[in-house]
Amino acid sequence: MHLRRPSPSDLPFHRKLANGTHLYRVHSLERFTELQRVGKRWVVHEVRARSYPELLLIVSLFHGDDERYLPIEASEFEEVLRLAGPDGAEGG
Repeated sequence: MHLRRPSPSDLPFHRKLANGTHLYRVHSLERFTELQRVGKRWVVHEVRARSYPELLLIVSLFHGDDERYLPIEASEFEEVLRLAGPDGAEGG
């Protein structure tokens, strides 16, 4: 089965891993921001998708990958990003 790549009109979009430990904002077909929960802190990763697995992740995020990745509102992503701050931060 061939999955459609997101088009520019689909971007940006936001997802989270079903267990809530990773949140994503996909900016383009080659770039995304990942917020990763590590203990009580959130770590921000800015990713340039250059490798095939990273590009496949973007497609999986777009399609939901069998409910592993759930859609979220931009406001949820922004709130966690605010908590992370420049160096990560304690979340409640």
